[in-house]
Amino acid sequence: MTLEERTSITLDDRMVSTKIERSWRFWFALPIYPYSKRRTRRTEVIPDTIWTFDQVQGIFYVVVPIRMTVVKLDGGGLLVYAPVAPTAECIRLVNELVALHGAVRYIILPTISGLEHKVFVGPFAREFPQAQVWVAPDQWSFPVNLPLSWLGFPAHRTYILPSDSRETPFADEFDYAILETIDLGPGQFSEVALFHQRSRTLLVTDSIVSLPYAPPEIVCEELYPLLFHARDLASDPILDTPAHRMKGWHRICLFSLYFQPQSLKIANWGETIRSTFSAPNRATQDFFWRSSYASLCRVFCSALERHGPRGPSEKQVPVSRERHEMSQEVLPAGWRHGPLPLHPAVSTRIDVVEHIRAGLEHHRQRRA
Repeated sequence: MTLEERTSITLDDRMVSTKIERSWRFWFALPIYPYSKRRTRRTEVIPDTIWTFDQVQGIFYVVVPIRMTVVKLDGGGLLVYAPVAPTAECIRLVNELVALHGAVRYIILPTISGLEHKVFVGPFAREFPQAQVWVAPDQWSFPVNLPLSWLGFPAHRTYILPSDSRETPFADEFDYAILETIDLGPGQFSEVALFHQRSRTLLVTDSIVSLPYAPPEIVCEELYPLLFHARDLASDPILDTPAHRMKGWHRICLFSLYFQPQSLKIANWGETIRSTFSAPNRATQDFFWRSSYASLCRVFCSALERHGPRGPSEKQVPVSRERHEMSQEVLPAGWRHGPLPLHPAVSTRIDVVEHIRAGLEHHRQRRA
């Protein structure tokens, strides 16, 4: 056998191994892109302390990052915040940290409604049978409100996070706040903002969002969704250029956050029927959508303010907790890779909970 043949066989074996490692067999529980194949990217964001695990998810190629955060405990072991799909690749990357820092001791589900994290908790917990599972209170599921045990949560080691964080076994290292709920119609939205005291890092899920101007690396590992949305017409070819990647990413962000660019023009039914054969796309866009995206990139956007066809809020979101010095880092469970930069005007002890609650009240008033 020649060297070239051996090299080819080795590469084929690696491709098969990688495909198996990224396989997610329970994809049908939440059948959205990328379905049964999920890449995982691990990044150390605070040396020897905090790591993020990024995957992607989406609908109709509107693909965005989803993130799990792992924090090293002072007494040994790990805490996992907002699990992602526990593929063999993901578990291998976690176990590399386990070998260095100790077992996974706590798994936190910080949201009450988001299937994108809830659906992974049960399978993830089974990979670490000694870990305690702590969940935000008032959990619900749609379309049928099922007990957590029916969703795969281990009944004998799943606990509800109490309103007083001092009652938890990790209270010496973490504080948290349970954000007030908003009504989503079928149920409610709420989440738990978790504060790691030693690193002064705030972990959030959807309450704080920051969009990167360029597409994150995990999104660029599968380019088709970016290039698909870079087209202006359905008949346009799929072209891979830096400009097309950027254009596709900006449009994905606008649509996934439900912001309506001021230039988006939806054809009426009569026009749609008349143009069916000549113009298969249902929407046209002009260059003004770029200014909509630029507005989003300049601010922290509360996900609680994203509903409805209006422009982005210009309000900055201070991020710190009372009884502590100001947070140095903020890690959301998606979008921007790595810690978010804090607004320089924030220089005092301001309780993040009060500011997010104010946003919730503003949202309620707008709906009233």
